[in-house]
Amino acid sequence: MAEETKTTVDTTAQNTEPTTVDNSAEIAQLKADLERFKNANDKLSKESAEYKRQLRAKQSDEEAKASALAEAEAEREAEREALKAELNLLKATNAYKGISDEKAVAKLIDAVSNADHTAIAKFIEEQCKQAVASAEQAWLKDRPPVSSGTFSTTTVEQIMAIQDRAERRKAIAENPQLF
Repeated sequence: MAEETKTTVDTTAQNTEPTTVDNSAEIAQLKADLERFKNANDKLSKESAEYKRQLRAKQSDEEAKASALAEAEAEREAEREALKAELNLLKATNAYKGISDEKAVAKLIDAVSNADHTAIAKFIEEQCKQAVASAEQAWLKDRPPVSSGTFSTTTVEQIMAIQDRAERRKAIAENPQLF
């Protein structure tokens, strides 16, 4: 009796595993479904194309001309805008040739072409600050040294007693009020 139970259990375990025949049948079924879906898709695509052809045939000549004119006008408008932008860029490039900083010129041209007034104002402010700073530096450079109000205790005799000629000249330059 114990042997009969074991053989029944073994046969039921074998029945749950799919066989090659079962797999082949399932693959054949899937291929058939795929072919059926492809045929249905092709049929629907043909119908869709036929409906589009019929719609175009029904569309009057006037409607076709109107749509063609509208498309042509849109293309011309886009081309006109591109030419305007290019012309503005050329004008700006010619107008700002005097500015030596290329990055600044590029920013200004971009701001002008986009009509960004805040960027233009910022650029003008930066240029003014740079001009003031460079003028201030030039003024400070040309300005004579300021006397600090302290007097040297060195005398003419002490300066003339310096043996090294370079040091003596330096001392004379530092104390011009003595000579």
